[in-house]
Amino acid sequence: MRLRQTEFRYSTKNQKHEIVMYHEVSPGQIDPETCYTVAQFIRTNEGFDMVTVGGRFFKTRDNFIVAKHAIAFLYDLFDITNGDVSA
Repeated sequence: MRLRQTEFRYSTKNQKHEIVMYHEVSPGQIDPETCYTVAQFIRTNEGFDMVTVGGRFFKTRDNFIVAKHAIAFLYDLFDITNGDVSA
């Protein structure tokens, strides 16, 4: 899920779900090759914990909107798979 510069995705490199922000090259144009992690979701036996990286999460309101939908998605995934989330 992407909203402007902010994206929720599964990172195959980190083996975790994460929220990233893409660098803006010009107004409205992002560079799809360069991004940085804003938050990661760590699976626990009760669901998922969101861990933010410094103050990056608080840069834009978009991060909050994407995080709200990401958390809902992950908890639905957790419930559907009875806690056995391998991806």
